[in-house]
Amino acid sequence: MQVSQPIHVDSRFPSVSHEDNRGEYFSFRPDAAGDPQVEVLSGGIQYCPKGYTEEFNHGDYYSIEFIASGIGSIKLRENLFQMCSGTVYFHGPNIPCQVESTSAGSLKKYFVNFRVKDSEHWEWKRFLENYNPTMLSSHQWLAQLMTQIIECGRNQNSFSANTCGMLLKYLISRISEEGNQVPVIMGMARDSYEKARQHIEENFLCLSRISEVSRACNMSQPHISRLFKRFSEQSPSELLITLKLEHAAQLLSEGRLLVKEIAYQVGFSDQYYFSTRFKQIYGVSPSKFTRLNQPLSREGVAAVNFPNPKNQDPV
Repeated sequence: MQVSQPIHVDSRFPSVSHEDNRGEYFSFRPDAAGDPQVEVLSGGIQYCPKGYTEEFNHGDYYSIEFIASGIGSIKLRENLFQMCSGTVYFHGPNIPCQVESTSAGSLKKYFVNFRVKDSEHWEWKRFLENYNPTMLSSHQWLAQLMTQIIECGRNQNSFSANTCGMLLKYLISRISEEGNQVPVIMGMARDSYEKARQHIEENFLCLSRISEVSRACNMSQPHISRLFKRFSEQSPSELLITLKLEHAAQLLSEGRLLVKEIAYQVGFSDQYYFSTRFKQIYGVSPSKFTRLNQPLSREGVAAVNFPNPKNQDPV
């Protein structure tokens, strides 16, 4: 898919491509009582398909963006950088920015738009304007903080704007003090990692071993393991089992299939082994998990959120 013209963004709330408007967003009213130093304007989670392009030309606000998954490129201060999972960057006043997704699937990014009050004297102004796109070596904490800001913004109570401002100040402070950073470099190693990860994410239901990923991607299994150790907080086996059990939990919450049918769908030939592994992760058996979720579904309320599976070995 190609997008002939980039989307231009110059407002309090970034627009979303008409070709892919999936996401979660929030925006505060101008009169919202916020933090005295940082006024959070809007934010959210955005899913950008391949070929999706945005151009930012800000007035008086900054944006922080964090890439959770996928690949792409960003042109910032006339310099071109690669975006990949774990990349964080800022853009704002007098910092033209162009972003493009090159992922085969959707590029998932978190963003928060904010205005700095009394910016001439704010200690982070110089930091924001000179920070280059960077891949943090450990970025799970950043995803969690961005999620908290977005959830707080969507809550929209009398304390939301101020709380979002305080969370954002802590987030930026921690980024500025993070010493263990990896420059975002276009290279074959990163491309190979994204290729292997994308294959797992797109084919996890039919994969049973990482050796199958190795053959499909024409890489050795030890090489794939080294790539994940370098670029991810999960091993390839942990990613595979996480995706399988998350999908299984979703099917169980719907209550339409038997446990043995779901086990087979996600790649477990032994129902007992599937039940054992599921209980290790979620704390209850698959059948009990289904019962716990069904009353909520019948009443028209969304099923309870279940935790992400812990790191596990391959199936």
